[in-house]
Amino acid sequence: MRGAGSLLLSRKERISMRRASPILSFLVPAFVLGLAASACTSPEACPAGAEGCACDAEAGCDDGLSCVSEVCVAPPVPTCGDGILQAPEECDNGALNADDAACKVDCTLAYCGDGLVGPGEACDDGNTSDLDMCNSMCRFPSCGNGVVEGAEACDDGNADDTDACTHLCLPAACGDGYVQAGEDCDDGNTNAGDGCSSSCEIEAICGNGEAMPGEVCFEAGPLVVVDALPVGIGLGDFDGDGLLDAATASELLGSITVLRGDGTGNLVAAPSISVTDAGGSGNVRSLSVGDLDGDGFADVVVGTDGAQDSIVVFFGSGTPDAGPMLVDPHVYDGVGGVAEVRAAQMDLNTPSLEVLVGHEAGASLLRLDVGAMSPRDTPIWSDANLGTGLDATVARVDVTGDGVPEVVVVDRSTGDLHVIPYLPATKILDGGNVQTRPAGLSTVTRIVGDEFVASKPEDLLAGTWDAATCDYATDPDACSGENVLLLAGNPSYVNDPDNEDPFDLAAPTEIPAGKAPVFVLPHDFDGDAAVDFMVANRYAHTVAILISDGQGGFTDVADLTTAGFEPIAAALGDLDTDGNEDIVSVDRYTNSITVFLANP
Repeated sequence: MRGAGSLLLSRKERISMRRASPILSFLVPAFVLGLAASACTSPEACPAGAEGCACDAEAGCDDGLSCVSEVCVAPPVPTCGDGILQAPEECDNGALNADDAACKVDCTLAYCGDGLVGPGEACDDGNTSDLDMCNSMCRFPSCGNGVVEGAEACDDGNADDTDACTHLCLPAACGDGYVQAGEDCDDGNTNAGDGCSSSCEIEAICGNGEAMPGEVCFEAGPLVVVDALPVGIGLGDFDGDGLLDAATASELLGSITVLRGDGTGNLVAAPSISVTDAGGSGNVRSLSVGDLDGDGFADVVVGTDGAQDSIVVFFGSGTPDAGPMLVDPHVYDGVGGVAEVRAAQMDLNTPSLEVLVGHEAGASLLRLDVGAMSPRDTPIWSDANLGTGLDATVARVDVTGDGVPEVVVVDRSTGDLHVIPYLPATKILDGGNVQTRPAGLSTVTRIVGDEFVASKPEDLLAGTWDAATCDYATDPDACSGENVLLLAGNPSYVNDPDNEDPFDLAAPTEIPAGKAPVFVLPHDFDGDAAVDFMVANRYAHTVAILISDGQGGFTDVADLTTAGFEPIAAALGDLDTDGNEDIVSVDRYTNSITVFLANP
């Protein structure tokens, strides 16, 4: 029994008091002292299990409290960065927390789209769009991954620069530096005149040393003086040195000027040769060059119309650098009023050429019998008498398209056109079967035949000039220019020559030319297998080159100004031995020739 003043305590209260006394008598952790300072001092004020009150294994703590050193305490407030993972933390790596780490400074886990570049991320722009510069995987856009991202205009999943999307993920375009389908070239720009056009087509650039399809390039050389009032020009190897020489004739002096070629494009005049001294007339009307006797050396033939109408042939010497280049002149009489001579290959079985002669009575063919012991002394003539008083220009044309040429004559006095068959078995003209058509071609200057229009028999090309109406010598502005006429071959003529016209005489194609187109010559200038032509425009002082489309259309691509004035004829040949055809013109007013060297 307890004394007066003593308190009767239950067992539980005694335990509480007993346990509370030693707790308060020791220094404990700060958070426990803090709790104890406000703890109750009596069993009634400190019920077991309450915060700051005693606890043991038998008497636990209220919910949410923990028994620490036999005192019920509240858990500490979570602190991010203490290394202890506590709710609501997603992570806590202590000092390793960082915005570029897997656990950020706010104890949340890093993820793509949080705006912070975390481990394994190349970028993070705060969203998961694939259309900006950081994709939904937090990677920079990658051209070639097949996904159009960021600034990419396309992405086809490869780095092929020849398809529609380049390795830069830009649409293929002319000027991007890559040759794609439909482009001939692509030099990385859209400038014209640099070899690759603004539409990525190959351009012809003169002077780069490379001949390209479609390229027509010539460079004029110096003027070379010849004898007065020249008529005609021709190129050939007269002396057998393998280099082309040139020859032209003088109407005034009755002479031939021979010019020796040196293989670099230069032509040096040799002493003139007199046609009169050779037995011909002094009035030379025409000149042509070709191998007439089959010896492999070029010869020169001239036609005269003076007191002694004749054909005079000077034969190539075949002796390099040893005296004159033309020797052994032969006079072949038998025609009168010669207007034109032209060396042409009528017999396709021999390399030697014949001479077509247009004269006042029609046309004749002079052939040297190359099978004879002395071909030069065995001329064979055949004639087609077409009337009297003709002013005839002649050409070799395969009118029927059978591979056997005919002779076409245009009479400038009447404008009529005549077709004279050639008999290959006997190698003569068939003067008894001439087809004549009114054609209105009285202003024709010169005619040539070739296959200007694809898939037809050979066609006829004719320069025209009405000298009376367009007298440029008196008035340089008398007219603005003339046309070259293209008369297409008529396939129906083959089967019905008596009723069909050999050419389209009713509707010839008019091709604009310069002033007084007095000379035309066919040639494939641009290498596309279509036959083009050049024309000497006498009073425009140019040699023009017109390119064919193969269907009868022509485009003037070059007007070459001659060094002299009044070009009346021209010839083609490789004068500088570079493998490209050069042009030489003869200029009547200045008694000169001009050389145009091909300059690819």
